[in-house]
Amino acid sequence: MGKVLMTVYSAHPTERIGSIKVPIKLSMQDGLAIEGARITYSGGAYNEDVYTPVPTIKPGASLIVEVTLRSQWHMAITDIPRRFSFKLQTGARGDTLAKETMNVDHAWYVPSALKGLFNPAPFGLEKLNVLVFGVMGSGKTSFTNSILALMSHANSGEALPCAEPVHGGGDHCTVTLRAIDFPNELPLRVWDTKGLTPENYKGPELEAIMKGKLPHGWDMDCHIDPAMLSESQDLTVEAKRFGRTPHAVVFMLPFSELDDTDGEFMQKIRDQFGKIVRLGINPIVLVAKLDEADDAVRKNPSSSNSTKDAALKAAADFLGIPFGNVYPCINYLDLTSKSFEIDRNLAVVLHRILSMAKHRCESLEREASHAARMADSTTLPPIHRKIAQLQSSLADATAEADARKAELESTAARADGLADQLAKASTCAEKLEAAVRGQSALRLEKRALEHVIAQARVEKRDLEARLKSRTEQLAIHQARASGLASQRKACTCLIGIVVASLIVVTFVAPGWLATAAAPPVEKSLLAIASGQSRAVEDFVSCNDSDALGGPTAVAASTPPCLKEMEAATSALVALVDAAANPAKQPDRGSTFLGAAYQLLVVLALLLGGTAFVFGTMKATPTDGKRDGKDSEPCTEPEMDSDSESFEEVGLFDVMS
Repeated sequence: MGKVLMTVYSAHPTERIGSIKVPIKLSMQDGLAIEGARITYSGGAYNEDVYTPVPTIKPGASLIVEVTLRSQWHMAITDIPRRFSFKLQTGARGDTLAKETMNVDHAWYVPSALKGLFNPAPFGLEKLNVLVFGVMGSGKTSFTNSILALMSHANSGEALPCAEPVHGGGDHCTVTLRAIDFPNELPLRVWDTKGLTPENYKGPELEAIMKGKLPHGWDMDCHIDPAMLSESQDLTVEAKRFGRTPHAVVFMLPFSELDDTDGEFMQKIRDQFGKIVRLGINPIVLVAKLDEADDAVRKNPSSSNSTKDAALKAAADFLGIPFGNVYPCINYLDLTSKSFEIDRNLAVVLHRILSMAKHRCESLEREASHAARMADSTTLPPIHRKIAQLQSSLADATAEADARKAELESTAARADGLADQLAKASTCAEKLEAAVRGQSALRLEKRALEHVIAQARVEKRDLEARLKSRTEQLAIHQARASGLASQRKACTCLIGIVVASLIVVTFVAPGWLATAAAPPVEKSLLAIASGQSRAVEDFVSCNDSDALGGPTAVAASTPPCLKEMEAATSALVALVDAAANPAKQPDRGSTFLGAAYQLLVVLALLLGGTAFVFGTMKATPTDGKRDGKDSEPCTEPEMDSDSESFEEVGLFDVMS
C-alpha cells in the first residue's frame, strides 16, 4: 500500500446555518488502489457527523474531498473547539494512512449562528439597537471594531480589517453620537458615545440618548434643553425616537478604575449606571484592559484566572449586579491577525448582548399587548403608553396603507384601461390621419384630372376649330381642283381644234386649191399620203396622250368643245375621202368654189370652237370666289411641324 499525502485547505461557508466545508486534497504516488477509505475528524462532541466517505484513491492521481462540519443543536458558542484533527483511515482494519490537524476557528459558525438566532427584529425594526457607554479610554470604539473583525470571516492568522487602534493620547476618540450598522448577517446597530469623564454628562445627556431623542451625528458637547425630553404629539417623531431607543446597553469599566471605588468619579460612574437601570435596561458590564494586568488573560480570556476573576467580582460588587452579568473584554489593539481565543470571547459577549436585546424587545411587546387588552394605559410607564400608541398608529397606518394599496390597484386598473383606450384612440387617429392623407391625395389627383380635362377641352376646341378650318380649306381646294380640271379640259379642246385647223390649213386647203388649179387629184393624194402621214400620226398620238387626261378621263367627262372637235374631224375625214376619190369630185369649174367654200366652213368652225372654248374658260371660277364667299388664292397648303395633312385630319379622333 502506497503513501497518501493529505492537504487541508481553508474552510468556506454553506447555505446551512452553523456549518462549514473544509476541502481536503488526497494524492498517492505509487502502490495499489485504495477503496472504502474515509476521513474521520475530531473536535469534541461539537459536530453532528463523525466521518466522510472517500472515493477510490488511484496511484498517480489526486482527488479532493469536502468535509462538512455541522454544529449540534445543543452546543453553544463557548463549546467551539480550538482545532480539528482529520485522519484518513481504511474501512477494513481502521489503519491510519494520513493525519492532519488544522485550526478551523469556526469563523463561519459565529456569523451564521448569530444571524439565525436574532433575525428578524420585533416591532418591524430593521436593527437591534445596542448602546456602548463607559469611561473615556475604556475601549468602546475598539470593542465595536473588534466585533466587526469577528464578523469578517477571517480565520486565525489572517489580516484584520481594523488593525490600528482608534484611541490616542488620552483624548476623546468619539465626540459625536455615532450609529454603526453591521453587515446584513447581523440585525445589529451599535451606538457609540463619548467617554465618561468627571467634567461631562452633568445634564440629561444620557437620559436623552436612552429615550432616542438624539439622532446620529449629535455633538455631545451641545447643551440639551429639558424640553427635548418631553413627549411629542407628532407620532412620526415619536416613531423615529422609538427606532433609536436602545434595546441593550454595554457598560464598559476599565480594570484600573476598580482600585479605588470610593472616589467622586467612581460615584459618578455608579450614578450613570443607576440611570440606565432606572430607564428599564440592565446593562452588560465589560471589564476592559485585563490583559494589561495579566498576559495570560489575553492568551485565553475564557479560561479561569485569578486576576480576571478578582476583577470581575470587584466590578459586580461595585455596581451591585450579579457576577454573571460581568464579562472580560479583550479587544484587537496591537494585534494584526486573528486570534481564536479573542474571537471566542467576543462571540460569547456578542451572543449575550443580542440575547438581552431580543428579550427586551419581547418584553416591550408583551407589555404593549397587555396594555391594549386592559384598555387603560394611564397607569403604564410612558414608554409602554408610547408602544401602545405606536402599535395603534401602526395598525391604522397598515389599514390606511392597505386602503391606499387597493386604491392604487384600482387606479392602476383604470390607468391600464385608459392606456388601452389611448392605444385604440391612437390607432384610430393613425387610421384617420391615413384617411386624411389619402383624401388629400385624392383631392390632388382630382385637381390634376380636372386640369387635364380642362386642357383636353381646350385642345378639343382648338382641334375642332382647326378641323373646321381645314374642312373649309379642303372644300376650297376641291373647288379649285375642279376648276383646274375644267380649264385643263378646255385647253385640251382648244389645242385639238388648233391642231385640226392647222392640219386643214396645212394639208387640206392646199389640196383644195391645187385641185382647183387643175393639178391632178392623184398627185395631190399621193402628196398627202406620203408627205403628211406623220402629221396624222402626231395628231392621233396627241389625242391618245396623257395631255388629254387619258382615255378613261375623256370618257368619264366629255365637254362640248370635244364634240365640236369630233364634228370637225369628221368633216376633215370627208374632205380627205373626197380627195382620195376623184370620181366623186365635181368638175374643175365648181371645185375651186367648193374648196373656197369648204375653207370658209373650216374657218367658221375654228372661230366657233375658239369662241366656245373662251366662253367655257370664262365661266369657270378662277378668281377665288365661289357661292358668293371670298376664299384664299389657290395655293398649295403650307405644311409645318404644327399642321397635319388632309389625310391626318380625316383620321384624327376628337376627344368628346
